[in-house]
Amino acid sequence: MKYLSKYICEWLVRKEAIQAEEKELYEYAIYSFFLNIAPIVIVLIIGSLLKKEKESMIVIFPFMCIRKFSGGMHAKKAWVCVISSCIVLFFWVWVVDKLSADILLNILVFCAIFSLALFSPIDSERRHLNTDQKKQYRIITIFITIIFWVIYELLLYMEFEVYAVCIAEGIMLTAILQIPCVVKKYGRNLNS
Repeated sequence: MKYLSKYICEWLVRKEAIQAEEKELYEYAIYSFFLNIAPIVIVLIIGSLLKKEKESMIVIFPFMCIRKFSGGMHAKKAWVCVISSCIVLFFWVWVVDKLSADILLNILVFCAIFSLALFSPIDSERRHLNTDQKKQYRIITIFITIIFWVIYELLLYMEFEVYAVCIAEGIMLTAILQIPCVVKKYGRNLNS
């Protein structure tokens, strides 16, 4: 993705669409765009392969919205991120119609919501948050997560169980991807 971003910017400079001095800023913007659009493209491909296009989009939507503010595990290399994302998303989309919105799923969703509220935001190695940003991101994470929990409950009430499960999966996946960071952080604190 970095190579593609750099190539596009070099092409834009050659075409005189941007100034050479602006190249770094545009590279970052294009790279960020690719990072934001990649999960949608990946999940659409997976959804198409599994004949679950709507379900795949409903799974990824809460995940992307909550994760933007909650943070979590990140791969150090883009190719590792893409491959692992494909595997994880394939599993979550595949399992959508195999789960039922029973008491166990409700407990898991509650645990995920509680975990997100307790541990968010997770600092990234690339971008550390100051104290004010951490407070703000925690509030936003809790707010967005509660909105998706309400949507989950409404979908259950309206008997759209498959779509409710998709929302639940998006919430749970976000919380699950925080676990390695939480274990690492608190494991390090216990050893100190």
